[in-house]
Amino acid sequence: MKDAEIKNRKSRIGLVVSDKLQKTVVVSVVRNVRHPIYHKVLKRTKKYQVHDPENQATIGDIVRIEETIPISKNKRWKLVEVVTDRDVAGIAATEIDSSLVAEIEQSAKKQIDEVSNINSEEDASEEDASEEDASEEDASEEDASEEDASKDLS
Repeated sequence: MKDAEIKNRKSRIGLVVSDKLQKTVVVSVVRNVRHPIYHKVLKRTKKYQVHDPENQATIGDIVRIEETIPISKNKRWKLVEVVTDRDVAGIAATEIDSSLVAEIEQSAKKQIDEVSNINSEEDASEEDASEEDASEEDASEEDASEEDASKDLS
């Protein structure tokens, strides 16, 4: 008799943000709400702990969840289906060959060399500027001493 009854249950679609627990995933559901006075559309997010008995959902999946009887203290929802799987990188870490590693190291060395060249150029320009400032100060001191000497003579 219970199987024949159709139950109207709440259903939500959300993004899996955590799958660290056993048989449980945390799903973030976003909904848009219009502010009653200012009529601006606001985003509201709520996280649900969802029962996933087969651990089929992973972080980044878009899933459909459905309300159910309480399973534990915080779990009131169950996983119905995985709507979209996340994109997984095509290369496994074990497949990276040494030539690729060598290329990355070379490019990193080039970047370090470029940065050091830029820094050395800046240092050189600062030294030139400080030398010019020092020569200008010397010239102004000489002018001041000449003026003092001319005042003493008169």
